[in-house]
Order: sequence, then C-alpha cells, then structure tokens
Amino acid sequence: MRDGDFLRTSCGSPNYAAPEVISGNLYAGPEVDVWSCGVILYALLCGSLPFDDESIPNLFKKIKSGMYSLPSHLSSLSRDLIPRMLVVDPMKRITIPEIRQHPWFQHKLPQYLHFTPDMLEQQEKVLDHETADEVALIAALHTTRSEVEQAVMFKGNRTDVRVAYELILDSKRSRQRAAEVAMAQQAAAASTPPAFTSTSGGASPSAGGTPPSLAIQQQAQNQQRAEQVWWRA
Repeated sequence: MRDGDFLRTSCGSPNYAAPEVISGNLYAGPEVDVWSCGVILYALLCGSLPFDDESIPNLFKKIKSGMYSLPSHLSSLSRDLIPRMLVVDPMKRITIPEIRQHPWFQHKLPQYLHFTPDMLEQQEKVLDHETADEVALIAALHTTRSEVEQAVMFKGNRTDVRVAYELILDSKRSRQRAAEVAMAQQAAAASTPPAFTSTSGGASPSAGGTPPSLAIQQQAQNQQRAEQVWWRA
C-alpha cells in the first residue's frame, strides 16, 4: 500500500470495526486503527464494549450513530480521550501523534515509550559506546574497538561483529525496558485506585452489579456469535 491509497475490504471483528469500514466506503488504515484502539481502550477501562448487539444490523446502526455511554468511574482524562477516538467522521478523529501527546497517554509513561518512530530511527544511527566496548572484549571475535565501530556504523564486512553488537544492545535495552515497566507498575499500584469502585466497596461497572470479569466473558461470547453471523453473511 502506497501513501494516498485507500482500502475497501470489510474485515475484522464487527464490534471493533470503524463506521467507514462497515459502510463499505474507502478508508485509510491509521484512522481505522484509532477507532479500533478506542474500542479496546473503552473495553479495558469499562469491562464492556461501547457498541454491542446480538443483531448485526442493530450493531452496525449503533456503530454508525457513534452513540454510547461513558461510566461515571472513568477519569477525566480517559473521558476526554475516548470520545476523541470514537468519532464517526474519520477526518475529525484524533490522530496517532495526537494520542501520543494526550495527557492520559503521557501519564506515568515508561521512558522507552516516549520515543517516536523518527526518534528511534535516529537512535539507531548513534553508536552505543558501552556496547561497542563490550563487543571488542569478546575474545572469540578477534576484533578491535575501531573495527566494531566500522562494522556497526558503516556496515563493514564483519557481519559477525555487527550481529554481536545488535544482540548485546537489544538485550541491554530489554533490561532497561523491563526495569522501567516494573517501576511504573509499582508506582501505579501505590497510587491508582481500582478501575471499578462503588459506594458499597464492591466492584460494579454497571447498575446491575455485574462483575467486570463476567461482563467481559459475556461480551466475548456475544462477539463470537456476532462474528459467526457476519462472516456467514
């Protein structure tokens, strides 16, 4: 797919499909992804789907209308973000770069997720000196510090050196990400209240008091039945 091209195939789970997809119109990938991510975010925070119905025609009507309710327990930031993602008009829908800058996304964001694709591409062009020094010390490679830099930065003939550098660097970054995620989880556990709260102290995302886990199971069963009907149609 080239920039400026559009898609036309209706695919995926109907509950997560954007209005332009189920309408059979031409659509662009990023806008459709934002809508689906909005549905996923709603399901994660609310324990139910924003658009759901056992009848596929009724489900499509709900999606096309863009009408849904936001539970009162949602934070003000999530109540601002979700409606901007679930906008029927794809031209007015929030973009992925805008989501990345939204306060809800930025809140307690691990450091490695702050990097945009452009920043990551630039990062790849910078030599990690600590890793280069470590590769140069590997006796089996019989290499020097300057040869490591030549192999990594200028794609020299020493493929084995470049592979060793990439493996060690990837391991180093994985450890850093794991440490950042662990710290973020500890901070969240210490400061964030439960997603589902009620005045009686029990978990209840709806007036009927259905537990979140049971609600999600019910939604999954309904979605599976809807998908079977949709694909047979």
